[in-house]
Amino acid sequence: MLSEYNRDFSPTIRHLEVRNFFDIDDPQIRALGSLPEAEASTDFLNGRIYGESLAMTLASYVLRNYAGTPMKMNRQASLPKDKVRKVVDYIASNLAEDGNLQDLADLVEMSLFHFCRSFKQSTGLTPHQYILHLRIEKAKGLLKNKRLGIADIASRLGFSDQSHFTNIFRRLAGTTPARWRASL
Repeated sequence: MLSEYNRDFSPTIRHLEVRNFFDIDDPQIRALGSLPEAEASTDFLNGRIYGESLAMTLASYVLRNYAGTPMKMNRQASLPKDKVRKVVDYIASNLAEDGNLQDLADLVEMSLFHFCRSFKQSTGLTPHQYILHLRIEKAKGLLKNKRLGIADIASRLGFSDQSHFTNIFRRLAGTTPARWRASL
């Protein structure tokens, strides 16, 4: 499985060894490790892509800081525009789905790690953040139709419930969906 990631690291890795870091008190690992537990306590409100993003962040940190051979990442930046468009179109077409990062990476024939790095470089947002922003923009359009209930809009856009939708909307739009709708 590691061979699929060889194109993302320089130099090519033939053997990967992670040093024993169990005796190390690393506050970053402790902080990153607590996030999945916090997410689990909310019954995974943020969805699969968020959880996968947390795992990728933790894995990247561990490899960068505790690999037996120091890992140097290529600074190959962003995705080509056609690949960004392909991913963005797919996300927009499947906005209500709780997809996964591997599906997005497979869409553009990249390793998961390289895709996540390149997507953020291209858009300024992680895939999870991008999906949330897109959902909120779509929600603003749906909120203009006052016959649609807020819970219905939350469901249509793939939020686990109205409360989750309201929290994300407030964080990204600066107000609740009800107040945003009332201001129209």
